[in-house]
Amino acid sequence: MRAHLNRSFLLLPVLISVLGLQACSNSSNEPERKVEIKPAPKLTNDATSYAQQAWKLMNEIDALVYQKQTERLEQEVRKPIRQLTTDWRINVKMTDSVTEGKYALCRKALSS
Repeated sequence: MRAHLNRSFLLLPVLISVLGLQACSNSSNEPERKVEIKPAPKLTNDATSYAQQAWKLMNEIDALVYQKQTERLEQEVRKPIRQLTTDWRINVKMTDSVTEGKYALCRKALSS
């Protein structure tokens, strides 16, 4: 009788494991979705390109600021400026600290 109980206790975890693993399998009838791998965006640490983007952005938003079109400022002024400065800090300023001030003039032009 004792041997029968021991065998039952050993068999119970095995059955639970089999049922648990079967529930976790991906045996659904849905076709598998393939993951689309996109190429990474091309990054540049050339401060001149960021200075050109900043100049272009300043010329575009100049009219909005002077006409005080406050409802358009968040979307058309603040967000592009934040994105440009974030990209510049990551791609140029961090690289600049490694290359010992190679882009000091452009950095000064962007930050002033």
